Amino acid sequence: MTVSWSTVPAARQVLAVTRTWTSLDRIRDVLPIFADDPRVQVVFTVDQGSVFSVGLLEHLHGVGMRVISWEEAITREFDAILAASDHSDLHLLRGPLVLLPHGAGYQKYTVHSADDRRELSGLTGSALRHNGRTVPASVALSHPNQLDLLRAATPDADALALIAGDPCMDRLRALSRNRDRHRAALGVEPHQRLITVTSTWGPESALGRWPTLPADLLAELEHDRYRVAAVLHPNVWTFHGSWQVRHWLTRATDAGLILLSPAGPWHLGLVAADAVLGDHGSLSAYTSGLRHPLLLAAFDESQVPPGTAMASLGQKIPRLERHRSLGEQIQHALDNPNPALLADLGEQVFSHHGEALVRIRRRTYELLALPEPPHLPAPSTVVPEIPARRRPRSFQVETEVAPDEPETVYLHRIPARLAHPGPTHRHLLAYDDEPDETILQNAGAILTDDPREDWAATTLARYPGCLLVAAPSGTGTLSVWFHDGARAEITTTTDNAAWDNALSVSGLYALLSHRNRRTGEIVVRAGLLSGSVVVTGQFSEPRLPAGDLF
Repeated sequence: MTVSWSTVPAARQVLAVTRTWTSLDRIRDVLPIFADDPRVQVVFTVDQGSVFSVGLLEHLHGVGMRVISWEEAITREFDAILAASDHSDLHLLRGPLVLLPHGAGYQKYTVHSADDRRELSGLTGSALRHNGRTVPASVALSHPNQLDLLRAATPDADALALIAGDPCMDRLRALSRNRDRHRAALGVEPHQRLITVTSTWGPESALGRWPTLPADLLAELEHDRYRVAAVLHPNVWTFHGSWQVRHWLTRATDAGLILLSPAGPWHLGLVAADAVLGDHGSLSAYTSGLRHPLLLAAFDESQVPPGTAMASLGQKIPRLERHRSLGEQIQHALDNPNPALLADLGEQVFSHHGEALVRIRRRTYELLALPEPPHLPAPSTVVPEIPARRRPRSFQVETEVAPDEPETVYLHRIPARLAHPGPTHRHLLAYDDEPDETILQNAGAILTDDPREDWAATTLARYPGCLLVAAPSGTGTLSVWFHDGARAEITTTTDNAAWDNALSVSGLYALLSHRNRRTGEIVVRAGLLSGSVVVTGQFSEPRLPAGDLF
């Protein structure tokens, strides 16, 4: 008797071919076409030929996918095969192949092109034909205007073309329906703008040309008005290693950078953005499809074929200039959106909105010789858990009082680890768990979230240059200890749930620096946050220590 190890007797076997993290991402976008169909078993394989496949096999096993070796895959017959990378050994596989783009259509040259004949990434001749035989059964196109590109690559273009739209774009649009929820999950407050940096891979990418861009943004954009996220191409992570990428961005992540890994919810970095800083990578095209304001931090024209939608994007989207104020350029883009231009660019790349899975499933089930399931396929809106974001533990704070508003102080906060020298009315404020001892030694005020017995006395003794320390003493109140032994209490009234104690302490500091007083009431504004800060206590009026400029 033959033993069957199978529990569900699937009638068809589908092979999903991965080669890089990018190709896996595109395959995942399409997998909902088989959801809830017990007739179809999907197995995965990794074609181990790319320098960008590091960790891919382990990841497939880790998320519970059924994996077979490439050596086994080329000996078996499959009812259908999905691949999103046009590597030249696809002809070794046995079964009808659906070739998917691994980006936003076919918009760049492959790095493997010969100098005398440049081919498009995703449409190389060696992947489309082998020894006179057509390799794929279908080639998915995101837009009808890509049919001419396919015709230039193979004489079988009209028979192969599957004009489907883009399943990744459809997924992004589906996720956009819950944009506010995703912004909250990323830690973006309703009063803040999220600026997302995206970068493809290679020396001419945004990260390659401007590796300090995330830190530069955080050093200029006010903490209470903005958040900054970064979405880097999977090839950046796999070639350099995730440890190295995070190591290069240490100060930026300590200052609050939302760094989204390719295995994590990178889609949310686009969906939740108020503006995107991109390059010649696919995420700039997806940004145009979402109609978010877009600036180009880099753009390598040599990698983009003339006449494509990406070439048009590179010609029409403004550049982010390194030697001008980043904040002013971003604010101009936010204040002057060009939805008509973005819509036009997006319409050049993406067609059949919301139909990609339906169209791809129809063709795939024809190859499987199965009737389609009665339910419609839908893009996945499930995202992995978002890693906890680090919050800055110290700030350089500029205080400003307008002549016509003497009872109001405006705070402009920048994470201290990235701050540049500033104007006279500023102070350095740190939490006691700030990892940089130099910042603590220079801080004019030190706070704690978790006061211990004798914390204030111990902290003041350890940091003799510190003017005051503060700790929560109740809901909306802070106890303050001055270096000369005086005590005070801060009470704050605000409707903003995002208010933090550091803002209240900076309100006290404003009383000291602008009025030379330790007590009184002042309205504190930081970005769109506002609170009334009242300081009470009995003591003589102090002078600011001379060394409180950092």
